[in-house]
Parts: sequence; structure tokens; C-alpha cells
Amino acid sequence: MFYIFNDCIVHVIYFNNFIVGTCRCIKVIYLLNILQASKPIKKQPRETAAVTKFVMGPLSVLSWENWMPLITHTKPDVKTEDWKRKPSVSPGFCNDKLYNGESPLAVYEIAVSPPDSTKRYPVYYAVDALWSCFTSPHVKKEVDRIIKAKGTISVRKGSMGKPNDAVFQKAVDFMKLNFDYAWDRRGEDVKKDGFIIAKGT
Repeated sequence: MFYIFNDCIVHVIYFNNFIVGTCRCIKVIYLLNILQASKPIKKQPRETAAVTKFVMGPLSVLSWENWMPLITHTKPDVKTEDWKRKPSVSPGFCNDKLYNGESPLAVYEIAVSPPDSTKRYPVYYAVDALWSCFTSPHVKKEVDRIIKAKGTISVRKGSMGKPNDAVFQKAVDFMKLNFDYAWDRRGEDVKKDGFIIAKGT
């Protein structure tokens, strides 16, 4: 039988109501730390996470810009943006000059909008350089499928006002450990508003 005494777990062995075994103590705090360390963190699906989780806690060090359209099925009639076809990225039109270049200590969230919808569901993120993530065969496959189905892909940028490598890495690690981005593959299709925003395989 186990007892807690003076912050210790005490193992007592009984026989016919007499103590016949020796006791061994383990600090409760130490034991709880071991159990906590071995317990995997359950990630939250990113598309269901509240906005507040990205402006509070470890992610409060990032300043997020507004969402911007990045890849569309048809060319938007917006003269202030440079929309071009980039076959290496997508069969649709790309907002070519948007975040075109490397930006240290920046993270880019990519979201999918179903056809004729203004809702955005974050599905992926890239660090330091946006467009390089579209060289991934899996990401390109998702983009092609979504654009051909007349969905839209948007992006937003999170950066630090005062550069700090260690703090930025901590924020990125927090995103990786706590949020499940659908384009990282969950083994099943992810559907929103009747539209598949991510394939399971």
C-alpha cells in the first residue's frame, strides 16, 4: 500500500496486519515531473484555435500582419498587386511580389478559404522565407488541388519588432509543439464548410 507522508510516497508492505516490508520514499514532486515529462502534449488542430492564442503567451512576441490573398483560381482585379501565373507553384495566379524574399525572424501562416467563402482556415506555416515552402511536393499537390477546385490561399506574416533569435525560436517551437497544422497530414481528410482543406495522405 502507498501513503503520502512529508511530500514522499511511502510503500508499506503488510502481512496479517503487521508491517513486514521496508519503506522506500520518492519525492512526490520529482515523480510528478517524470510523469509529466513522459506525457505527450496533445496538439490542437490549428484551424480551430482561437485568435487569442496567437496574441498572448509565448506568441505575444510576434506582431501579425493582416491576412492577404496569395494564390487564386482567377486573376483578381487589383491594380496595386502583381498577379502572375507561376506554374512551379500553382496552376492559378500568385500575388508575386508579396513577401518575395527572405525575411529573417519571420513566420508565415498559410490558410485555405473554400470557394465563395471569406473564412480562412490556417493549414501550414513557413519560417524565414514564404515561397520556398511551395517547393515541397506535398504542399504543391495540396495547392494544385485547392486552386483547381476554386479555393483560395491566403497568408499572414508574424515578425518581431526587436530581433531576438532565442525568443523567436521559442515562439516557433511553441507553434510546432502545440498546434496541428492540417497540411502536415493527419491520416484523414480535413473538411470545412463542405470543402476539403487538407487531404489525409
